[in-house]
Amino acid sequence: MKIKKISIKNFRGIKSLENLELSDFTTIVGKNDAGKSTIIYAINAFFEEKVIPDDFNYDMGSNEKIEIKISFALDELDLKSSAILDKDGYFSLKKVFSKDTCKLTSMFYFVYETSQTEFQNLWAKDDNKGELDNLIKNLSLESRPKNSGYKKADRIKSIYSSFESANGGTFIENEYPINSSDLKSITSSLEIDLPTIFYVSADQGLDSNDKNYSPHYKTLFKLFTKGIENELNKIQKHFDDSIEDFSEKIKNNLVAKLNKNVEINSRIIFDINKAYSESIFEIKDEQENKFIPIGMKGAGIKRLFVISLLEAINETGNNENIVYLIEEPETYLHPSAQEELFNVLKELSVKSQVFVTTHSPFIAGKTSMQSIVLARKDNLNPKYITKKDMEYELYNEIADDLGIKPYILDKNADYIIFVEGSSDKVFIESSFEKLTGQKLSNMSIFVIFGGGDSIASFITLEYFKKTNSSHFDFSVVLDGDKIIVDNKSNRKIFEAVNKFCQDYSGHLEILEKYNIENYCHPKIICEISSKLPFSKDDLNKFDHKKSMASQIVNLLEKKSIDQEIIKNVKNVVKNNNIAIFEKMTEQEWSEMDKNGKLKEFYTGIIDIIKSHRSTQ
Repeated sequence: MKIKKISIKNFRGIKSLENLELSDFTTIVGKNDAGKSTIIYAINAFFEEKVIPDDFNYDMGSNEKIEIKISFALDELDLKSSAILDKDGYFSLKKVFSKDTCKLTSMFYFVYETSQTEFQNLWAKDDNKGELDNLIKNLSLESRPKNSGYKKADRIKSIYSSFESANGGTFIENEYPINSSDLKSITSSLEIDLPTIFYVSADQGLDSNDKNYSPHYKTLFKLFTKGIENELNKIQKHFDDSIEDFSEKIKNNLVAKLNKNVEINSRIIFDINKAYSESIFEIKDEQENKFIPIGMKGAGIKRLFVISLLEAINETGNNENIVYLIEEPETYLHPSAQEELFNVLKELSVKSQVFVTTHSPFIAGKTSMQSIVLARKDNLNPKYITKKDMEYELYNEIADDLGIKPYILDKNADYIIFVEGSSDKVFIESSFEKLTGQKLSNMSIFVIFGGGDSIASFITLEYFKKTNSSHFDFSVVLDGDKIIVDNKSNRKIFEAVNKFCQDYSGHLEILEKYNIENYCHPKIICEISSKLPFSKDDLNKFDHKKSMASQIVNLLEKKSIDQEIIKNVKNVVKNNNIAIFEKMTEQEWSEMDKNGKLKEFYTGIIDIIKSHRSTQ
């Protein structure tokens, strides 16, 4: 379940904000006091269900309240007929907070449903009184009785589907109040869960035992005890029996001491699933003679603890359905640590969702243009600009504000190859040398970032245009997935890069395979990670027009490999591709470039350079 849109009223500087679209990895940038953190604060308030006096907008009326509406995508689940989705197909919840109490006062959900009032708000029907069964009977539908194992969700889906399939009547979107108990009943019946929040504020103490982290330690307990639930239940039963006896002794002792005829109810609960109590992390270096808690160390050390914790969450597979809210993650971090942090957050956003505010030119520069939100002040009110309404001039404004610099082109370059990222650069360098016998440096060929959809790539290409660098011959190399996989993001990247090449007489080279990972030789993959439960022959059967990582997962699942092992190995190629490329021989590169397309591309560049040099 991922957040797709948020609407906010009367929260901090925001008087009214409608349907701000958010991505899996959203980076919010802007000047100080522009309202960058307000979005993160609002998301946190929504999930924590509490606000503080400072959260209320200064210009709100006496009868107005804070309203935060979040729309979640449930694309991976078949919930189209579940009567919980709005007109856009999202699961949308609105929470309302009172200024008098600073507490949640009401909650609403939105349903796109038939205009026939008798069949509206199906989840509010009393299933114990047979109200849904009566509606099913009135519609002459097949019964879905409880005693046959059907759930309330099954009866609702049957009713809702009947109106969809008949294409009769009008469908409208309605808003209904709902309490926490009913919401829990709906999500439980549909087997869905709202995300867990991981929030790190800019001024948070960052103690390793901070209460913000405890939910994740508790979730780890569930992860680590997976598969031994029966044993835990036996232990729980033993605790329950022992504690009941202990409680009874306390009660009897108390009755005896009161020396009067009284009745006492007693209960002591021990839940083994909530057994987490605290975490302690201490550090001692060669200059210290005792261990010092992380919370008492410098801010830089504490930020490194956050990176380590995030890495551990990802590495253990405990990264499902989490929303990470992190303010200015670059604070107190060396640039190299910023890169490490960005890579961790990017990995986490694959299965969860990440929202960061930043002033870092590195983090903003690495972020996809599709995922940038620019916060601006407009007559004291924050305004948020996204990709869909952002002009190219605004990307330059972002770059200027944050100090994102283009790659300065070497005037002595004979040829330039623009690539998407650092792994692509190593891929080009290694394959070029092995397939042609030439080093890029000897040929004055420069490989630079400029083929991706990040802000930094955009700025480099803009610099190339503005400097009127028509004397440079160049190519842009894109992964094959940009044309193989049909999605809006890939299509936009392809169209923008293709137009750039056409306008400036460059060459667009689309790799024959899905991405650079698919060029990794099976022999080297197995050498680097001998623990992988598949062979070179297995890898040779892969379709190189599909994702290598996805095919590894499918292969392991066919071999009935445990899911935890699959989680640990499915990214092995992606995480080790640089080492694999550097180890591959000329023969192995030729085998992976079976049709010779890559070598043909490189020899074409060499011919161009030789031709230019011969005329000088």
